[in-house]
Amino acid sequence: MPKLWTKLAVFLLVASVAAAGCGKPQTDGTAAGSALQERPMEAAIKIYFGNEQGQQLVERTARITYNNAGDKYLATLNALRSSPDPMLVPLFSGITFRSAELKERQLTVDLSVSKDGQWGAPGEELTLQALKRTVFQFPEVDRLVVLVDGRKVESLMGHVDLPYPIYRNG
Repeated sequence: MPKLWTKLAVFLLVASVAAAGCGKPQTDGTAAGSALQERPMEAAIKIYFGNEQGQQLVERTARITYNNAGDKYLATLNALRSSPDPMLVPLFSGITFRSAELKERQLTVDLSVSKDGQWGAPGEELTLQALKRTVFQFPEVDRLVVLVDGRKVESLMGHVDLPYPIYRNG
């Protein structure tokens, strides 16, 4: 009789485990299966704006959300495009960040500057300082290369020389 109870218990255990798996989506390694397991990551970052007069940088902390490590830099740069405070000037409001790729400790940023994104010499200098402080907060970034529409240019907006690359300690 005890053997019968043992067999019955094992049968019920196997049946309940099998039933527990029914009706649940199965991941098969395809994009659809992987998407179910993807969770966006979050980070607190430092971003920089011009003060009300546009004469100095003001640091703020922001939260970004991104899907993978490579997206972190583009999400950070896009956070520069709008200000959380109407008293702060978003220096990058007229700039579109096309890509940001880290390779061998060098971050290459490709961007486009609209007519609305043009500043005079002091504004361009402030914009470059904000860009450098923003990207060099990441310890894995030692060098920065800025491309405009995929090309190396002498100046971002025509007033301040743009070195290639820009070094963290330079």
